[in-house]
Amino acid sequence: MVIIHRANNMKKLLLLLVAVGAIFTACESELDNEGNGGVSADSQKTIFYTSSDGNIVTPHEADVFGANIVSNTYKNGKGVITFDGEVTSIGPSAFSGCSSLTSITIPDSVTSIEPSAFVHCTSLTSVTIPDSVTSIGNCAFAGCTSLTSVTIPDSVTSIGWSAFTSCISLTSITIPDSVTEIGPLAFESCSSLTSVTIPDSVTSIGYQAFSSCTSLTSVTIPDSVTEIGYAAFAGCSSLTSVTIPDSITEIGYAAFAGCSSLTSVTIPDSVTSIGDHAFYGCTSLTSMTIPDSVTSIGGMAFEYCTSLTSVTIPDSVTSIGEYAFYECTSLTSVTIGNSVTEIGGSAFSDCTSLKEVYCKPTTPPTRCWYMFDNNASGRKIYVPTASVEAYKAALVWSDYASDIEGYDF
Repeated sequence: MVIIHRANNMKKLLLLLVAVGAIFTACESELDNEGNGGVSADSQKTIFYTSSDGNIVTPHEADVFGANIVSNTYKNGKGVITFDGEVTSIGPSAFSGCSSLTSITIPDSVTSIEPSAFVHCTSLTSVTIPDSVTSIGNCAFAGCTSLTSVTIPDSVTSIGWSAFTSCISLTSITIPDSVTEIGPLAFESCSSLTSVTIPDSVTSIGYQAFSSCTSLTSVTIPDSVTEIGYAAFAGCSSLTSVTIPDSITEIGYAAFAGCSSLTSVTIPDSVTSIGDHAFYGCTSLTSMTIPDSVTSIGGMAFEYCTSLTSVTIPDSVTSIGEYAFYECTSLTSVTIGNSVTEIGGSAFSDCTSLKEVYCKPTTPPTRCWYMFDNNASGRKIYVPTASVEAYKAALVWSDYASDIEGYDF
């Protein structure tokens, strides 16, 4: 039963980390439903638009360059589009799948870039967004694999979900002070992105916003942010340091899972819970200070943190999730705070270097199946002297009776 349960948890995490596939498919679905019907980008040499009454009009007469486009083609066939100041919006899927489009200048008259406007423009290398634009829609530039840089003007207040998903050539991005929310998957799989500046105006970082940004080395989260969405930085395998501000109260599900280069992290006193998988697979993490404000540590929160050498769980913590420190093979010492009432199954199992456990609760915690299996030979479990017999007689703890000794905390 334990093996099956564990397999299910592993499956859940794997599904989480590849969820972008489903989201990206949603981008493509939106493209198909709202776009141009699959007209070949190379089949014509002239651009046509349809007005709201369905009539074909010329560019200077078009108010919206959008979902009703009838021919995805380029001026002089060179893959470069310019259009005049009459256009106020670039509509849903307007240039979707224009694989020969290399550059575009958006005029100052445009106020919005709608969902999937440039999705899958795989040759687009640069884009200039004017100060008139206030929103960048969902999937707007998703899959623009040749896009190397983009400047987001101060006028933009929101970046939609998957706006720049899989822009694998994008190396840097500056988010202006006007932006208050970074949408889910906004920069997911931007594998060349090395740095990002998040301004003080941002209050929310959506789920998987920067996940799988494998070249991202550091990130500073400003004090304005109150929420880090689940898996926000999951799979950022080059991330070496992160500063979490005092405004954060919860480190969400898989927030930093798979950040295999992360060596240290400071958790502020404002944090009350560390979510499931929060630091799963952070194999370079050598030290971790858990503040007194934390009351719960989620399941698999530090699983496979194979460089972690010691852990002190503060007296404020009441529960430790299953597999929380599973296979932390360098862990030699653990202190469990006196308020812990539950320790999840296999929480410290397969910690093959673990030799000393200091367990401070006077009443043996429950739900402890296999919690100390496969520790180092000669491992000792120190419990309050007055509680030794209670521990030795308790369910599951009795399996470790020969290792239990009294200690005056």
